Amino acid sequence: VDGVRILKPETLAEMLTAQNEDVPLDLDLRQGLSWVLMDRQFDDAGRVCHHTGSTHGFLSHIEILPDYQIGVVVLSNTQKAFIAIEAARMTLKLALRDKTGIDLPEPPGPAHSPYSTWAKEKLEALAGIYATEAGYDIMKAVPGGLEWWSSYGEETRKLMPLENGWFALPDSQELQVEFSTISGREVMVFHEDALFGLVGRSLWGEKYEPVPVPAAWLNRLGKYEVSNLYPDDCLRYLPEKVQDLSGSVELAVKDGILVLGCTIQGNSLLLVLEPINNTVAKICALGRDKGGAVQMMTVNGEEQIQLWGSLYKKP
Repeated sequence: VDGVRILKPETLAEMLTAQNEDVPLDLDLRQGLSWVLMDRQFDDAGRVCHHTGSTHGFLSHIEILPDYQIGVVVLSNTQKAFIAIEAARMTLKLALRDKTGIDLPEPPGPAHSPYSTWAKEKLEALAGIYATEAGYDIMKAVPGGLEWWSSYGEETRKLMPLENGWFALPDSQELQVEFSTISGREVMVFHEDALFGLVGRSLWGEKYEPVPVPAAWLNRLGKYEVSNLYPDDCLRYLPEKVQDLSGSVELAVKDGILVLGCTIQGNSLLLVLEPINNTVAKICALGRDKGGAVQMMTVNGEEQIQLWGSLYKKP
């Protein structure tokens, strides 16, 4: 600013250095200090760094190619991240081509692999419940593969084994599913253009063995309404599709699993809960907002659910 450098060169270098190289569960993600340091769309363009941020009804994305000294900022009146990210990518690719003549190819998807046959015992070892980003999936061993039911969309599909050791749908291999043990955790890994094409692999679920639901939690089942919003809080007036806060939640037991149903930006999600004691339950699965807790609080003599800073009480 005014000819004065704000950041030391070594500070900037550290910001653009991956901080998570010893975290196997991060898979392909390379995370610097605030900056994400990978995008498959720019694998052949040297270093890349980008960051996305949003608030209610607004989203921005910045993406930079430091080696070519070009970057793009997109500001949008939407919370659909793929719109801003795709606009930034298209613009950045055109700028790179105009400046250097480099015309970047589209990154390939997972390589096609012939379908295979697995023994029943091998398939049964993968069967079970997997806590996911959006709820839970149930895998059942069936002749020729796995029956895959997901609480997200309540859809049943069949996965067939491949010679590469992964699974795919019978009519498409654009998505391939790997069952693996990483850092001692049994996980489902998606091989596809995940996270808007930023990475080729992403964690989807972790195998979960349901625990008995204590009577204290069973007695609380039902719907709850948010109770700690100010009367004039803008969240009360926003359309559901841009709401980051669920106006209501529902505590239920499904397939023997304690779950908390909520709606985020118009999407109905289930949080898989594992009771730790009579008042605290862990949010299962891997990923953002997972590994935290749901807690029962007593407010003015009334039990309420505390989730991510919000309180919910029965109507």
